[in-house]
Amino acid sequence: FHEDPLAGHPGSTRLVELVRRSFWWPRLVTDAENFVRTCSSCQRNKALSGKGRGLLQPLPVPDAPWESVSMDFVVALPKTEGGYDSVLVMVDRLTKMVHLAPCTSSCTAEQTARLFFDNVVRLHGVPKNVVSDRGSQFRSKFWEALCKLVGMRVNLSTAYHPQSDGQTERTNRTLGDMLRNFAGRTPLVWDTFLTAAEFALNNAV
Repeated sequence: FHEDPLAGHPGSTRLVELVRRSFWWPRLVTDAENFVRTCSSCQRNKALSGKGRGLLQPLPVPDAPWESVSMDFVVALPKTEGGYDSVLVMVDRLTKMVHLAPCTSSCTAEQTARLFFDNVVRLHGVPKNVVSDRGSQFRSKFWEALCKLVGMRVNLSTAYHPQSDGQTERTNRTLGDMLRNFAGRTPLVWDTFLTAAEFALNNAV
């Protein structure tokens, strides 16, 4: 429940939620807290939470799943045999469901649109808006490329937000912790753990 790649070394609260789906005992919460506190891999690899960067202006809550998607990149990862050194992180702002796609730090707006199409549009349809911390030129090219892939002009807005509403930032931090735990001893194959990481993130929603 904790060290399995499909679990992703969750914190004690999530661990209790996962265990309670199948088991229960009187000291479950205490045992979970002690187990996580003494997990050597977690102590080695999990980033310390820093202070917040001040209040963010909250974005409106979407009305339906996959109506609004936050998009961000995890960069500066060890380069894999496939040439990947980054991850495109796509988060549904309502349900918090996540899709992950390996990519490169030189990923263009057009390449990003293709990854977004394959991982979001193919499964959930075209969202009404995409939230990103990228500049206006990148967002404009992304929108144009996505329209070409869809085959029509779509009513999509690509809003700028400094920290992608804070949502993908939290997901990125958790993903980084997971990849360090999964691939700490073999960092050049982190991309092979992305599917398990995506499952673990979505299983905890």
